[in-house]
Amino acid sequence: MMLNIPPVQQSGWMWLLLTACVVGCDQYSKAWVVKHIAQGTVIPVLNGLNWVHVHNTGIAFSFFSEAPHAFLILLMGLSCIVSVGLFLALRCVSYRYIQLCCVLALLLGGALGNIMDRWTLGYVIDFIDVYWRVWHFPQFNLADAAISLGVIIFLLTPSSKLLPQSQHV
Repeated sequence: MMLNIPPVQQSGWMWLLLTACVVGCDQYSKAWVVKHIAQGTVIPVLNGLNWVHVHNTGIAFSFFSEAPHAFLILLMGLSCIVSVGLFLALRCVSYRYIQLCCVLALLLGGALGNIMDRWTLGYVIDFIDVYWRVWHFPQFNLADAAISLGVIIFLLTPSSKLLPQSQHV
C-alpha cells in the first residue's frame, strides 16, 4: 500500500504553529512560576484551584516520581522518539484533517514542553493544583493539559473524521 503524502505546503506542518504556541505558553508559565512563587507555596485562586510550585521528577501527573533515575532517562528517550514520530506524522497528513492535526500538534507541544524542562532542569515544573474538598488531583502544567486535551479530542472524535478512508488532498 502506497501512502498518499501531501505536498509540504498542504501537510499538517502548518499545525506546528499550534505546537509552538503550546511550548511557548508552557515555558513562559513555568518561568513565571519560578520567578513569582516559592517552591512549596500554595496560592488559592478559585474554589477548587490553587497555584503551586512543585518539582516533578516523575512523568505526567507525578507518575513514577519515586522511580530510579535510569528508568526516567529511558522514559525521556521514549518521549523524544514519540515526539519525532508525531512530527513526522504531521508531515504525512493533510492540513485539512483538522482534528487529527490538532491532536498531533497538542501532543507534540506538550511532550516538547516537558522534555525541555527535564533536559535542562532534571525535573518538570508543575503549578496547577485542582481539588475537590480534601481530594487533590496530581499537580500539572500547561504541557500536561495540552497532552490531555489532545487525548480527549482523539477519544471524542469519530474515527471517520479523525482517520479518513482516503487522503485526497
